[in-house]
Amino acid sequence: MIAIGIPTLNEADNIAKLVKKIEKSAIELSINIIIINSDSCSEDNTSAMFKKTKTKFQKISLNSQRIGKGYNIKNILDYIAARKDISYCLLVDGDVKSFETEWLKKHIDASNNKADFVIPNYSRYTIEGNTTNHFVYPLLFSLTLGNAPYQGIAGDFGLSIKFIKLLENLNWPDSAYGYGVDIFLTLQAIFKKMNVMEVELGKKIHKPSFNKMINIFKEVATSYYDFRKSVDIKISDQFFVTTVNNINLLKSKPLINQDIEDRERTAIKLLNHNIRNGIQIINSSTLDYSIDINTWVNIILKHEESIDHYTSEELSDSITPYYLLRVITFLKEKNDPQKTEKIIRQTAQSLLTGLEKKYVYS
Repeated sequence: MIAIGIPTLNEADNIAKLVKKIEKSAIELSINIIIINSDSCSEDNTSAMFKKTKTKFQKISLNSQRIGKGYNIKNILDYIAARKDISYCLLVDGDVKSFETEWLKKHIDASNNKADFVIPNYSRYTIEGNTTNHFVYPLLFSLTLGNAPYQGIAGDFGLSIKFIKLLENLNWPDSAYGYGVDIFLTLQAIFKKMNVMEVELGKKIHKPSFNKMINIFKEVATSYYDFRKSVDIKISDQFFVTTVNNINLLKSKPLINQDIEDRERTAIKLLNHNIRNGIQIINSSTLDYSIDINTWVNIILKHEESIDHYTSEELSDSITPYYLLRVITFLKEKNDPQKTEKIIRQTAQSLLTGLEKKYVYS
C-alpha cells in the first residue's frame, strides 16, 4: 500500500480539493492508498476539513503541537514506520493545486525501480525557486561532483520504507523541523547512499512563496550547515543518484519594482545588523550591493571555509543578506529562460571548481 502524506498549516481552502484529486488519481491507477494529514494546529480548521472530506480510502489525521513543516513530516513518517502494510510514501505539500495522476504514476514507477528517495523536477518560472537556483543546487552539484538533482528542496518527495526506517533512527536537528526539512531529507538520502531518483512532473501550481523568501532561505541554510558540521564529506565519494539533467524554465512576468526594492532594503538592514553584532565572515565594506556570479560563489566558498568557526545559525545569518542581494541582482537583469539556465549552471560549475581548488573537502 502507498501512503500519501500531506503536511499542512492553514490549508482549509485547499485540503478537500487536494484529497479529491489524490483519490481520483489512485482510482484511475487502480491502487490502494492511505491518506495521512499532519497539521500544525491550524487556525482555519484544516484538520476538521480534512476529516470531513469523504473518500473511498482510509484517512488518518495527525496533529503537531508545534508549527513547522518538518514536525508534520516527522509525524507522518513515524506513523508509517510503525505500520507493516505500507511500502512507499509520497509527500504532497498542502498548498498544491495541480496534483496530477501522472505524478502518482511516476512515483509508483520509481518505487518499482527500487528508488528510495524520489525528487520531483518541476517546470518553473524564471523568478521562482531562488533558494534552489542560487544556493541549494550549486552546493548539491558541488557535493556530488555534478551528479545532483536540480530541485533538492522541492517538497513532494517520495520515500521508500527502507529510507523511512533509516530516518526514524536518526537524531533530527532542530533545523530539520521547519523549512529545513527538505534539504535535510535530500542530503540524508544522498550521503546515506540511498537510491535517489529524479522525475519530471511538469508545472506545480501552489501558493506563492516570494514573501516567505527570507524565512525559507534562513531555515534551509541553517539545516544545510548543520549537516555539513555533522558529516565528513569526501569529494571523491560516489552516490547512487539518477537525474534527468534538465532545468525546465518558463518565461516570467517581471516582479514589480517595489517588491525588489523592499528586498534590497531588507538585505541592507540585515547586513548592518550583522555588523553591529560582530558577524562579519565577509568584509562587506569591499562589496558592491550588486553581486555577480563570481562574487556570490566566493561568498559561498568563504562560508564553507568558516563552517568549523561559527554556529550554523551564525553562518545562516551571515549569508542571508548576500543571498538577497544576489537574488536582487539577478531579478533586476530580467533574464529569459535560456539565460537563467546558463546562470544556474555557471554558478554550480564555478562553485565546484572553487571547492576543488580550495580543497574544502578532505
